[in-house]
Amino acid sequence: MMTNEEMDKIATLVVDKIFARQEALDAEFMADMLENSIVIQANDIDDLVYALRLAEETENYELAAKLKKQIDKLSKRN
Repeated sequence: MMTNEEMDKIATLVVDKIFARQEALDAEFMADMLENSIVIQANDIDDLVYALRLAEETENYELAAKLKKQIDKLSKRN
């Protein structure tokens, strides 16, 4: 039988792997968006803000700047 300490260690390792994988997927997604010049067509500022946060976290500042412009443009309309 495993001790609580051993179970905690395994749980921590699993969570760390999940977070690392999600970060890698986010970075890959943002790189693909930037590389393929995908223009986000969204009228929901919340979606754009989320994408902006991901772009900043993955240091895709060129994409972040494009998203910020789109957010500002939508904000002026409302």
